[in-house]
Amino acid sequence: MALFPTSESVSRQIAFNFSIVLFVAFGVVIGTFYLTDSVLVQAVVASITLLSSICLCYVALPASLKHHQLIRNQLSAFPVQEDAVWNPEPVSGSTPTELGWNRLVETAQCWRLLSQMEQRLDQALLGGTANSFSGVLNALSEGLAVTDRDHEILSVNCAFASICDRDPDELVGLALDEVLPAFIDLSDFHGSTRPMMEDYEHQDEGRQQFLQLCRRPQLSSDGEIEGLVWLLRDVTQQHLAEEAREQFVAAATHELRTPLASIRAYAETLATRENINREQQKRFFNTIQSEASRLGRFIDDLLDVSRMQAGSLSLDCHETDLSRLINETVEKIRPTMDAKQLDFRVELPAKLPTIIVDKGKISAALVNLLGNAAKYTPDSGRVSLRVSCSAQRIELAVTDTGIGISEAELPSIFGRFFRSEDERVRDISGSGLGLTFTQEVARLHGGDVKVESELHKGSTFCLTLPISAGG
Repeated sequence: MALFPTSESVSRQIAFNFSIVLFVAFGVVIGTFYLTDSVLVQAVVASITLLSSICLCYVALPASLKHHQLIRNQLSAFPVQEDAVWNPEPVSGSTPTELGWNRLVETAQCWRLLSQMEQRLDQALLGGTANSFSGVLNALSEGLAVTDRDHEILSVNCAFASICDRDPDELVGLALDEVLPAFIDLSDFHGSTRPMMEDYEHQDEGRQQFLQLCRRPQLSSDGEIEGLVWLLRDVTQQHLAEEAREQFVAAATHELRTPLASIRAYAETLATRENINREQQKRFFNTIQSEASRLGRFIDDLLDVSRMQAGSLSLDCHETDLSRLINETVEKIRPTMDAKQLDFRVELPAKLPTIIVDKGKISAALVNLLGNAAKYTPDSGRVSLRVSCSAQRIELAVTDTGIGISEAELPSIFGRFFRSEDERVRDISGSGLGLTFTQEVARLHGGDVKVESELHKGSTFCLTLPISAGG
């Protein structure tokens, strides 16, 4: 059944309507003849009726034909291609054909609007997802690469290109073994497509590098391998941290065992021997007290590091006489200097200001610097403490003629648990925590610690503190 009438049916409808109008007009004329005897009146009524009917058909029929022709033209313009645009327009009128056409136009407009909205949403979602996903991949600190089964690179993120020291756009299309660092051997991954992980170590000019390469297959919906996903991590810092932690455990064991052994030995001697004179007893008690103090300092260092890691290391600042603080600190460290027969010199200005600091922590930081200078300076060497002041800051410089620090190790000396690889340092006790604590104390006071050193010639550590407005 046709949705819209054909031209033939329209012609029949027009003829039918015209016949009805003429039939009505004929009936009016016949009724007039029966109801009146005046020939003139009958003629006038018949003429008026016929003329009115003809005018009504003349006016109504072209409008009906116009609407049907407009609908026919729009239907003939209906596109054949699916992606073509068709914009039908409504027509005026109240006939079933016109009402049905207008409902069809409204439906077509709704579908067109929904289609446009769907396209915009797809573009927004797909474009936003692609940009967001690419941004997330490039924000990763781990290198990510996707290859086909033959190890040809399809895509990489910035971290992967950075580890390989290449530009990301240059890597696409190259073989994976061509861009990875030379010390990575992909032969370990041949012959299998299961998930794997390998660690690689490389050392060049004293610099160690540890890389970890992981591979996972990329499977299709039917379980076939479509490609491979590679994850490249630079785990150098993790390895160095593990080594430092192991060194710290060894150093901590030594730091705890040595004073404990001394304390136990002297205590057992005092408990078992009866013929010990007063001078020997005094010397034994002093040794026990010294070793106990050494244990206490080490435990304090551990607690300070724990507070630093938790971010809870705080200051208890008070107005402090800087001259008195330095003199008290010098007296604490002087026995150590004298034991190694070091030439220990202290250079102070004529007048030192009063500053607001945490006296205990500043004294501990200065003891760390002077103690390190004494430990790493050979017997009969020289250690100096020079204090200088300006309007804004105070500098406390500790200089020694010790073994010095290599240029490669200078950036790491303030790290937690760091111990030098120098063979001369291995036999010297130390926890690797003193400089870390000193730097943190300086930072909390708004100051800094800097170092200058030359291997085999000595080092200079400079502790800088700002002078507060009330100092």
